[in-house]
Amino acid sequence: MSRSSPGCGRCRPHPFYPLGFVLVLVACLPCTLHADGGEVRESVHAWLAAAAMDFDYKEYAHNARLDHEDGTLYGLAGGVQAGWNALLFEGELSWFGNDVNYEGQTQGGTPVQTRTDEKILDGQARAGWRFRRQEKLQYQFYGGLGYRDWQRDIKSTPTAAGVRETYTWWYGLLGGRGLYRADHRTTWLAEVQFMRPYDPEIKVDFKDDLDDTRLDLGSESGVRLSLAWQRDLESGWRLEIVPFYTAWDIGRSENRTLKQNGVVVGTVFEPRSEIRNYGIQARLGLSF
Repeated sequence: MSRSSPGCGRCRPHPFYPLGFVLVLVACLPCTLHADGGEVRESVHAWLAAAAMDFDYKEYAHNARLDHEDGTLYGLAGGVQAGWNALLFEGELSWFGNDVNYEGQTQGGTPVQTRTDEKILDGQARAGWRFRRQEKLQYQFYGGLGYRDWQRDIKSTPTAAGVRETYTWWYGLLGGRGLYRADHRTTWLAEVQFMRPYDPEIKVDFKDDLDDTRLDLGSESGVRLSLAWQRDLESGWRLEIVPFYTAWDIGRSENRTLKQNGVVVGTVFEPRSEIRNYGIQARLGLSF
């Protein structure tokens, strides 16, 4: 979060709508119902996971780094997958949290080292289709909608007041997977997912006498990559190990009036930033 002298300017994000993909999916349903060449089949798979993630966040202004946060976040995740022949429907919810290291500077350039309490909630709903090319290979393509709520609480120090920021945005997503069945119990799964936020914003709670504010953020695309190992167990149970990588770029916000007890004292903006996360999930699921 940066404060500056009075200024103007406003940047609005370009919306990304998954509606076009959904319409294409609906149009393709008749030809995908029998993509596997067999009768209609139904399946449901539900899973829970313990997870850990290396969190890395940086803010920039004029290509100069303003602050850096890094550390390990721990979390839980869960999801459900429902299939009807070639059709695929999925839902997933994850939560991560922990304190991480913060290294930055005050408005006057004084170095600051403290801790930041991070909490990240992310949910997705997806729909797509699946088909086979060979006996051991299967491909899946999907689109959907997601929501992200990220709370960032920077702790105060004797020389600098902290700040509490809440980032929120809806996002559209498109993705694809390739599945390779190594044997009758073991499957490898590679996945790529592209994400585009719609109207991202940040709510800022200053931990001093400055008035709280909201800022519209610049909309940039994100990506998620994963490579999973799946092992079918007895009685419909499945074990999965899922390493993943997620990247988000957040564009600089517009300038907004900064007030203190209702009186204008300057302007404020959120610098552009980058989030790079490496993590792993250990999932246990049941098919029925």
